[in-house]
Amino acid sequence: MHSHKSILTNLKVIREKMNEKTAPLMMKKCFNKQCNGDKLVTREDAKKILAAHLIPIEHPYVIALFDDGQYADVRMFDCDTLVDIYRDIRSNVSDTTLAERLEVFKQYDHNENGFIERKELEKYLEEDKHYNSNEFDTVIDLVMHFGDTNGDGKLNYIEFLNMLE
Repeated sequence: MHSHKSILTNLKVIREKMNEKTAPLMMKKCFNKQCNGDKLVTREDAKKILAAHLIPIEHPYVIALFDDGQYADVRMFDCDTLVDIYRDIRSNVSDTTLAERLEVFKQYDHNENGFIERKELEKYLEEDKHYNSNEFDTVIDLVMHFGDTNGDGKLNYIEFLNMLE
């Protein structure tokens, strides 16, 4: 029986070994097995395949990509698209700069739902004490105007990252 720590260590070793050449090949095998000969897999099966390849499905970047990003309206995925998604997530989620940015994102996301909402921005402005309370709405409106690209009234992780660039 393996301990929890040894399993995590093994997963880290596997992740490090999965490079640009082997990961797509492994993913295609997994894809073919999952889709039973079909050319497409469902959104849920796509997430399962990504999770099987050690993608942290609950990471705010992944949530934003599927729920608010370019794949928000996609219900079925082909293998090449899934490999592209995998590469995108791997390049963005494993970056140490992004890890630091994730920590900043979490400081704003008080209720930990994966979004920065108006009330969370207001709470931050109150704590920051840089602005007067009568300026909060103006500041929040500006943040939302420039950051909330999908117009849902909150910032997802990708929108937050785009604001920092």
